[in-house]
Amino acid sequence: MKPSRSRIASLLGIVMVSAGGLLAFGLLSLRRTAEDARASALMEARAAAEALAGQLRQALKDPAILEQAGPEEVFAWDAEGRLVLPPEVGWLRAPPPEPDILLSRTARRALRQAEDREFIEGDRPAALQGLVAAVEAVSSPDERSFLLLRAAWCAERGGLTKERDRLLDRIPTETLTEPTLHRSALLLQALRRQRLPESAVVDLPRWPPDTAHAFLARMAAHGVGGLEPLRQQIEDVQGRRRRLRAADDVLRSGAADGAPALASREGFLVLLFPKREGGGRGAVGSPEEAIRWAGLDPQRFRIGDDASSSGGVPAAPLIAVLPRRGNASSPWTDSRWVSLLLLVLAGSFCLGLIFTLRAVRRETEAARVRSEFLTGVTHELKTPLASIRLLAEMLEEGRVPDDARRATYHRLLSGESARLGMLIENVLDLGRMERGERAYTLRTQAVEPAIQEAADLFRPLAERDGLRLDVALADPEFKAVLDRSALVQALLNVLENARKYALEGGNLEIRGRAEKDIYTVLVRDFGPGIPSDERESVFERFRRGAAHQDGSISGVGLGLHLARRLVRDLGGDLRAVAPPDEKGGACFVMTLPRSETHDS
Repeated sequence: MKPSRSRIASLLGIVMVSAGGLLAFGLLSLRRTAEDARASALMEARAAAEALAGQLRQALKDPAILEQAGPEEVFAWDAEGRLVLPPEVGWLRAPPPEPDILLSRTARRALRQAEDREFIEGDRPAALQGLVAAVEAVSSPDERSFLLLRAAWCAERGGLTKERDRLLDRIPTETLTEPTLHRSALLLQALRRQRLPESAVVDLPRWPPDTAHAFLARMAAHGVGGLEPLRQQIEDVQGRRRRLRAADDVLRSGAADGAPALASREGFLVLLFPKREGGGRGAVGSPEEAIRWAGLDPQRFRIGDDASSSGGVPAAPLIAVLPRRGNASSPWTDSRWVSLLLLVLAGSFCLGLIFTLRAVRRETEAARVRSEFLTGVTHELKTPLASIRLLAEMLEEGRVPDDARRATYHRLLSGESARLGMLIENVLDLGRMERGERAYTLRTQAVEPAIQEAADLFRPLAERDGLRLDVALADPEFKAVLDRSALVQALLNVLENARKYALEGGNLEIRGRAEKDIYTVLVRDFGPGIPSDERESVFERFRRGAAHQDGSISGVGLGLHLARRLVRDLGGDLRAVAPPDEKGGACFVMTLPRSETHDS
């Protein structure tokens, strides 16, 4: 005797649980080993990190590190603790204030008259002549230089390049000490030669950054080239000012008290190395630069305000060393991998258990359905067999002397035989369809003869139950590709379902109509009908309406399922729909497509 599938599934579940337990025990042991190995590796890594941090601290306290820093990173301070500012930087925190230009009444009147003549009257030559005349009328060298510069700009606006150059040559360089005059003269000189004077390379980086960039933009707008190196130099000087400000803040805090010191300001590290006689030297740079001065690799360090709080070993302000584990660990000694494997194992075990329980549940449900199916089929077979036996005995014993009654009994025998044959054919067809062995003989033929044949075969059964079968067809020429026997069988199954639920003495209707390329067959009874939420489920195998699952109406829930499968195999469809009027009942609509060819 073969074991049942449910027993096999149960045994499989026990095996899975046992195997899962053994694997879990093994993995837990591996995890314990991995945790021990990880703790040992972390201790070794932290010891190496502390050694590297000590190496960096020692290097940053050695004055020799200044030799590794660049000239722009090194600074000095005097005996009074003041930062020695390099000349190319010019200023540290704010540029020096620009003095106002004091003009005499004669110079101011000459400027107003020149502006009126040039911009209001439009007489630029007269404006230029008036400015040149005013130069001779003033006595101050600064005023003369100011008026000459205004006259040169007036000539530039008028396109008088020779006059512009002549006026520029009359301006003594030593009189252009005022920054605004100096910038204006530099711009005119750049326009004269189409390049900046060499003195501008030194002067411009010392200007306020906004003023310097605005000046470069104005020169670029006038077509002066070669400005990019100067723009980069301005940025370099501004960056150096930021470094020196950080160093100055540390010096002001009193950190240079006679011993080497290390501090951080504004994201920079500041190294101080005082001298015995006073003053000293130092270096200022980013944490990465300080690590490179020490000859170490910055990638081994964590940099930032939170460097020490992230589990690293503090080495200097803003710098910590992160412990690194060696590469000797394998996935089997790494607790993270073992934990992941445990999670995967637990998930697989749960899935296997779920699948096993679902298999057991499906087998149990299938066994129940098979049992109900066999019980229903047995009952369905007994009913026509008992009727056939009773009618045959009555005819054989001569207990039906009336010819009309004998003819009726013969029709009943034929009907019960057809009903029995239909039930047997349904059971056989179910097996063939499940195995994919149901064969069809398809050809193009008229649809209505098959419908009429099914009605003729079913009429005796309907009349036996006191039902009237009303058939109305519409288009005898409509053709479809179909297997006639399969279509007849499908219609008989639908009619048999209608017969069971029709009211005694009622009607069964078959209506056929052709619409374009679709032929529609409507089969209707006038019984209790089908609830809207069950119009799809009644086509499931072994499924019956909820109101009749108690066996009050015979059946196994197979006829409608087979009917739909047969019709769909023929290219059509079978659906349960709502009644078209208020008379109620169940309505089934079968649709068949027209044949694309007309071969008979």
